Amino acid sequence: EMLREKIKSACMNGKQAFVFVPDQFSYEYDKMLYEIFGVKMFNKIEVVGLNRFCENLRKKYGSEKGVTADDNTRIITMYQAIRNFRHTNKAAYYTKNLEKPSFVNTMLDMTSQLFRNGISPVTLKSLSEKTNGTLQNKLYDIGNIYENYEKCLDEKGLCDGLSVVSEACEIIKNNDVLSDCEIFFDRYDSFSRDEFRLIEAMLYKCDN
Repeated sequence: EMLREKIKSACMNGKQAFVFVPDQFSYEYDKMLYEIFGVKMFNKIEVVGLNRFCENLRKKYGSEKGVTADDNTRIITMYQAIRNFRHTNKAAYYTKNLEKPSFVNTMLDMTSQLFRNGISPVTLKSLSEKTNGTLQNKLYDIGNIYENYEKCLDEKGLCDGLSVVSEACEIIKNNDVLSDCEIFFDRYDSFSRDEFRLIEAMLYKCDN
């Protein structure tokens, strides 16, 4: 009840209200707010999930990097990237690991961490040239697999979900997409680290 009053107050003050709920609740929540507030006020409200919000921003303000790959597609694509690298016979450290199915998830976790920290395949390969021994060999293999993964996604017209969140954060930072807006959250049990990063960017730019 308190949340609804705050949403109503925002609309009455001429603000655009973004109400974030998990995607599976968006239709139900949309309908509920329409019935509570009526057509006129509802036109100032947008009910959306965080993932959909990022996709919408990317379509309107960002690049056209393709559809976001789901988890299964990411697994398949990473498997292809590892296979492609294995066929080059240039692995310097992970030769045996390239044959193991579990290495796919290992590399997905690793590339996710690298992406979150803004480290590209080019950076990794450059670093490998400045080191030596085991570290050099590891960086070389990871950089090549990472590069293959991005290439495979691009060939399919896809992008990794993490890149969508990162792009959304940059769009929010560099555009007035949330000016005269207030944001609200409901029905979430928890947030991932990337969602927290997105929320932090939104809170910095919106009115409340």
